[in-house]
Order: sequence, then structure tokens, then C-alpha cells
Amino acid sequence: MWFSKKKEEETGILGVDLGVGGIKLVELISKNGRAHLGTYGFTEGFLGIEKKTMAEESVKNTEQQAKEAAAQDAVEMKRLGLALKMLVEKCGAKSKQAVASIPISTVFSAVITVAKTDDKAQLAGLVQQEAKNLLPVPLEDVVLDYRELPEIFVDVETARKTRTKLIVTAAPRKAVARYTAIFKEAGLQLKSLETESFALVRALVGNDPAAVMVLDMGAARTNVYLIRGAVPLMHRSINIGGRDFTKALVEKLHVTAEEAEQIKIDLAMRRDGDTLLDAFKPAADPIVQEIKYHIQLFEKQLGGAAARPDKIILTGGSSLLPNLDKYLEDYFQMRVYVGDPWARIVYPEALKMALDQLGPRFGIAIGLALLEVLPSPK
Repeated sequence: MWFSKKKEEETGILGVDLGVGGIKLVELISKNGRAHLGTYGFTEGFLGIEKKTMAEESVKNTEQQAKEAAAQDAVEMKRLGLALKMLVEKCGAKSKQAVASIPISTVFSAVITVAKTDDKAQLAGLVQQEAKNLLPVPLEDVVLDYRELPEIFVDVETARKTRTKLIVTAAPRKAVARYTAIFKEAGLQLKSLETESFALVRALVGNDPAAVMVLDMGAARTNVYLIRGAVPLMHRSINIGGRDFTKALVEKLHVTAEEAEQIKIDLAMRRDGDTLLDAFKPAADPIVQEIKYHIQLFEKQLGGAAARPDKIILTGGSSLLPNLDKYLEDYFQMRVYVGDPWARIVYPEALKMALDQLGPRFGIAIGLALLEVLPSPK
């Protein structure tokens, strides 16, 4: 467990990313319209919350199965809550309010068009009706959220002000209850939940209206997001992550997993050469194919080559793989770079080197905290 200390009197909002590879926590403080870093911390070698799909969340078990699942969930939530509580204490965070990410695999999202209305209750009813027709599970099993799409998505109907386009997200009530229990165990108030995709947009893309691809490379999987008008429109996940690149080194160099991890760290810091190691290419190729498929699908659905993303932003703990950015840039002939989620955060200059190395791990956590510190208009 690694952490940094902060001044006792400072408070703010916590952004908490409960991932498969561990917990990432950032406390941000709003000062004079800027987000200032209060503290940060993360755990390693800790298996975070299980990322169930919406279908798995909605399974109706027998009474006995339900009891066993509830008992198992209670133990797991207590374990995660205590781990989060320990991390909060170790890094000296003072805030008791937090924003957490909910895995994209758990959430259903879709773009809908409904009749234009200024009546909030009427709009909510229209959204519920549309969602009921689209959701793979009963409406009563989910918590709905929605926001209006920016002007870039205006078509003939919306231009006439008779219709409005919204992006709707639905999270299983079971998942929401699970996260609430974790934060209660940690002694924190869960102020809101947000999908990983919107957190990454806030931290790495901002209000850029262009089509952008974000590649979030974690320990066990890589999430591919296609974003336009600062709205995540498409997502796919593949089970390729940092562990696969470590395994490739183990097999190629005949070293232990611990030694392979250290080699990856050393290579990332040195940045020798300008080509991806041959040992990494078998693990990188499925990611390349997924990017190709995603771009083709995006072009087909959203206007041909004109909708092609103009850059790829890498994030996640495995995005610092040496020369992966150069490898993808040469292959796709577009700009590829590792995103800097600290770019909008004020922090002591003495922390710059450490934060640069940790940056890709904290994209989601920073984006979550920014939701409350510097709220974006919905």
C-alpha cells in the first residue's frame, strides 16, 4: 500500500476507483475555481470489487441461493470497506464524502430521442418509457440517469426544437446497494456513482468536440471507448491487460513474474529505443484488432471516414508499456499518447515526478472527484 500525507486542516471530495487491480483514491479541494490535490493513495496486489454484468446482476436465484449469495456479498463488502477505510486513514484524507466509479460492464447505456419538454417530471416519464423498451432487465431493477447530448448531435428533429437527444445510463440496484454498503463500512458517504467512461472523459478529454478513442489498459482487461462531443458512445472490453504483457516476458526471458514486473517498470522509466519489444507484440495484437474493429464500426454508424477518431488517448496502469504509443501511432497513422489526468490539478512541484509515473492509474479517480470539485454542466 502506497500513500502520501496531507495537511490536517484540508478537506475536499474523494474520488474512489475500486478496480480489479486495487483501489485508487484521490482527494481534491476546490480553491478559487481550481482543483487542488489534497492527497492520494492506492493499493497493489489487491483484488477489487467483482465486475458483474447487468445480466448477472439480474439473475433470480432460489431462496437458498439468494441467502448464500447475500452472505458471501456481506463478507466481501466488509473486506472491501475495511480496505478502503485503511487507505483513507493511511493517506490522511479528511473528507467523508466520496464519488465512486461503477464498472462499465455493469451499466447499460443508449442514446434516445424523446419529445422536447421543460417539464422535468414529464421528461422523466418519457425516458422511463423508452428505457423500458430497451433494457435487457426490468425497469424496477435499475437506477436510471440521463443527460442531454451536446449540439454536435443535433439532427432535423432536434433542430426544430420538437425533440431532444439524451444519453441514458442504467445501473442495477443490486450494484448500487453493494457500493453503498462498501462506503458505509469505510465510514464514508457515497455522494454519487458514475460510470468509468464519463470519469475518463472528464479527466482526459474535457470539452473536446472531436471524435476521440480512449484505451483504458488495466491489469486484467482493456476497455476501448469511442467518444464524440465529450460523450462516450461506444464501448467494448477485451480480456487483455498488464498481466498478459507480464506473462509474455516470463515466457520470453524465463524470469519470474515479479522479475518481469520490475523489467516492465524499468523499461517504462528508461524509454529506450522507439519500437515495441517483440515479446510484447503477441499480447498487443488483440488490442490492435479491437481498435480496428471499433473504428470501422464507428465510421459505419456515425458518418463514414469523417467520423474517424483523430487521436487515441492511453490510460490505465498498463498504458506506460514502453513504446506502445509509438507502435499504435505507426499502425493507425494517428496521434497516440498517454493521457495526463493531473493536467487540470494544482499540486506541489516536488510531486511532479511521482505523479507523472502514477498518472495513468488515476484517470478514473481524478475524473470522479472533478465531478464535484469542478462540476461539468449536464
